[in-house]
Amino acid sequence: MGNLHSLDTLVLILYFAGMIGISVYYYKKIDSADSFAVADRSLTMPIMVGTTVATCIGANSAFGQVGMMHTQGIASLYVLLAWHVGWIALIVMAKPLRASGASTLPEFIKIKFGLRAKQIAGVVSLVFLVNATAAQVAAIGTIFSALDLTTFKTGAIIGGIFIIIYTIFGGLYAVSVTDTLQAVLLFFGVAIAVPLIAFSQAGGITYVFSNLGPDKLNWTDFNFGELIPLIIAYALAAGSHAAYSQRIFASKDIRTAYLGSIVSNIIGFVIGAMIAIGALTIPFILPNLTNGEMFIPAVISNFMPPLLTGLVLASLIGVVLSTADSFLLLVGTTFSNDIILAFRPETSDEQLLKISRATTLIAGVLCIILSLYGGSVLKLFSTGAAAYGAGMFFPILLGCFWKDASSNGVISGMLIGCFSTIIWNLTLKSSTGIDGVIVGALLCLISIIVVSLNDKNKTRKVAV
Repeated sequence: MGNLHSLDTLVLILYFAGMIGISVYYYKKIDSADSFAVADRSLTMPIMVGTTVATCIGANSAFGQVGMMHTQGIASLYVLLAWHVGWIALIVMAKPLRASGASTLPEFIKIKFGLRAKQIAGVVSLVFLVNATAAQVAAIGTIFSALDLTTFKTGAIIGGIFIIIYTIFGGLYAVSVTDTLQAVLLFFGVAIAVPLIAFSQAGGITYVFSNLGPDKLNWTDFNFGELIPLIIAYALAAGSHAAYSQRIFASKDIRTAYLGSIVSNIIGFVIGAMIAIGALTIPFILPNLTNGEMFIPAVISNFMPPLLTGLVLASLIGVVLSTADSFLLLVGTTFSNDIILAFRPETSDEQLLKISRATTLIAGVLCIILSLYGGSVLKLFSTGAAAYGAGMFFPILLGCFWKDASSNGVISGMLIGCFSTIIWNLTLKSSTGIDGVIVGALLCLISIIVVSLNDKNKTRKVAV
């Protein structure tokens, strides 16, 4: 297997075999679409925290955020902070979300605003989920390529196929259990071992921070045009995050949903910051590395001894898989529960389960193709996050806390927010210098408020 030591190869084989074994075991427990999507709402606190943290720390943290740290320096942590602040907004919404009885955000939208709104919410959700899953698949290709195990293309295909098989068999039961194990692996392997070895090779933390260029350590002098749109996109996407809300819906009670989310948020931020800061050692230990997204695989390949290489590589792959399986699972369940069921309410639970698995397969193949031609990990993830956050955050927020929000207002807001972001970025971003997420989010909020107030006035006139 490439230039890996036999011990490292054995570790990876055991890791993948264990993942498949768990997935097959839980296949027997899944007898309904609800089991597949939310594990029968049975997640306890340790499982809730483990699976949420593992989903939080994915390809964007291990590759995208690390790449930003390399180019933007310490100021890139503003983007990470924005993500977790947005997540706090979602936690605040946990009580009304669970009280609705929904199992997904589009289902919550349906309960509040009707069937048409749910269908639109499902489509908007898929925009993010497909891009985010493709980013994870691209990350696996990057890992395999960086370690000379195979080409990027072959690695992405292999990783994508594994994710598809694993997710189809196990559903959220297997995803939540293996995510908890992977959360432990990623903490010790990626968040501790990689930065520790990198700073050690660079001469220590004090030496690195004393000899870095001032541009890397400046909290105020950074590329506003690049970071500000990411800050907005990440905050909005995290505040309406499909996977985080799925864990809230799947928790056994509201206390577990609240506390589990808060603990996960704190742990996720600490781990994300630890992983990203390691990239500051690149000028000292990997001076020829131009792509910061390759930092962690490069450290594993160049500085780790046999056996530790296999263990850390397994944890890095686990970081990606733990997020990929969650996103791909949501693609299948969103399509079946929030789109198909909306058009065909008579669909049986058995049929929904089959549709969920079939959609997971088809979407997985699409994500593999997108990962090969859609650009870097950061580009894939941020593109989906921007369109989704601009279209979904304010409908969810106002659905929880503004009683005058109307169905027409929310539908117009979701459509305008999501697709104006995409269209703007394709046509006007380069000439104006303004990112589409800023335009889309503002238009979404304005549209919801204006249309909803207009609907309220019409209702008053009819009543009179």
